[in-house]
Amino acid sequence: MQRILDGANRYIAQCGIKDFSLVKLCLFSLGLLVGLFVPRSTRRVAAAASFMAFAASCIYLVTTFIRFILNGDGGETEDGEAQD
Repeated sequence: MQRILDGANRYIAQCGIKDFSLVKLCLFSLGLLVGLFVPRSTRRVAAAASFMAFAASCIYLVTTFIRFILNGDGGETEDGEAQD
């Protein structure tokens, strides 16, 4: 299992924004397909669970991004100028 995680980390390190956009599109489409098969009787529960997962992951991603930018890792050179 550790070998798979190490390989995934190496792959992610070389991915660009287009690659991540495709992953997000793929996962979004999968979520839509799964949502089509949720029975009407449990849609409220599924919607609440989906919202909680979305909110938690969104908060985590935004806070880590803000921390990344505030720690000076936001793409600036040593003299303080932004990189292209």
